[in-house]
Amino acid sequence: MNMSITWVALIIVLGGLVGGLLWLGLIAADRSAPISFRRLVVVMVAVGIACRIAFALFTPTFFAPDERAHLRYMAYLYEKRSLPVQTSQTDAPTNDWEYYQPPLYYLAATPIYALSQWLLHGDEDLTVRAIRLFSVALWCVTVMMAFKVLEHLQVVDVFVETFAVGMVCLLPSFTFLSSVINNDNLLIALGNVILYLLIKWKDARGSVWLGILVGLALWVKLTAVIYIVAAVTLFVARWITKSVSWSSAILQSVVTAAIASVLWSPWAARNLNLYGDLTAEKVANIPVQWPSWVGAVGTTLSYMLTSFWAASGKGNNVGCLPFGAGLTALAIIGLVYGLFSKNKPVYHFLTGTYADLAIASLVTVIANILLVVRFGWLYGQGQGRFLFPVLIPISVFIAVGLRLLEADRLNRAHVHAVGFLSAYALSFTGFSLGLFMLVR
Repeated sequence: MNMSITWVALIIVLGGLVGGLLWLGLIAADRSAPISFRRLVVVMVAVGIACRIAFALFTPTFFAPDERAHLRYMAYLYEKRSLPVQTSQTDAPTNDWEYYQPPLYYLAATPIYALSQWLLHGDEDLTVRAIRLFSVALWCVTVMMAFKVLEHLQVVDVFVETFAVGMVCLLPSFTFLSSVINNDNLLIALGNVILYLLIKWKDARGSVWLGILVGLALWVKLTAVIYIVAAVTLFVARWITKSVSWSSAILQSVVTAAIASVLWSPWAARNLNLYGDLTAEKVANIPVQWPSWVGAVGTTLSYMLTSFWAASGKGNNVGCLPFGAGLTALAIIGLVYGLFSKNKPVYHFLTGTYADLAIASLVTVIANILLVVRFGWLYGQGQGRFLFPVLIPISVFIAVGLRLLEADRLNRAHVHAVGFLSAYALSFTGFSLGLFMLVR
């Protein structure tokens, strides 16, 4: 037992030590010759991949939220060649509480499951790790789309651009989630393609493609409804900023929402037929009785914030130092300052070239937060990972808030941002894996 504790301590210390040395190394290298944004990106992606590979390989089997239930869905598709029917609630010993979920993620991952059954002779541990690597591949898609989104937005502030990319690569909770089996990973990747198309949207053809992609996203997870909110809000914002006419805004909104709804309608009809409910969430999730609505909202918001930044483990109950709460507070202070200061830089941000996108993004993020609060209020599951489908807009808003606090006064602030986020991710990875070894 003492030897186990010693190894765990070494792993935890090693993660923090490597992160700290990397941060110091970046500062030293930048002093001798300023590090370009491209080289910083290489560092962030490399650290992000390393942390994810470590999580994918060394997180004990089924030590991630609902991982066993997600795998059971794939096994059902492989063995029965049909869609499962929900019959039990969350945490049931049958491990089938994800059966009510739309099937697209599971259909995409089932070939990997089938290949693992053939090549690995049904070895459960190796099968889990093979499918986890699929999640890492989906994260790579998310990173590529983040670059495209920021490039198309023509973000010229190096701190904002660096911090936003750093969040996608190194946010501790997202690092863990994108290394394990979870249907959120396909939704996030597909959602970022949708966000990119929203930015490029110009005509009716773009609205059709948006409707198709949102419809597909709804077959991954029903929280994809936020992308309908994003599209409709963007069309209305473009009318407000006089980019399009009112009739065009209405038409594009209707086209996108109608196509998405038609594509999703077979699954909705199945839910009504089997469960008598459009979402079927009541079938699987156990309602929570809160003493008061204040306690429900307060507890959910607190849990959402902490688990957004740094959470891992079976029940998202393994946390790290709460730096994220401090950064969120600073970002909000910065945005409020920018709203009411003499120069009102937030207004410039909201009235610039991409003002319509800023408005649509803000509304979508707020809508997503409300959906998470609703889910937490009803079922006590207001997890921060449910915000990751809008991680890119959230990252940009946080970066802008920090920037408005004059983060550039810290010499080469973007280099420090990479150093801090890298150290945070590496420390969290070491801390989590160390605790996993201790309790498995």
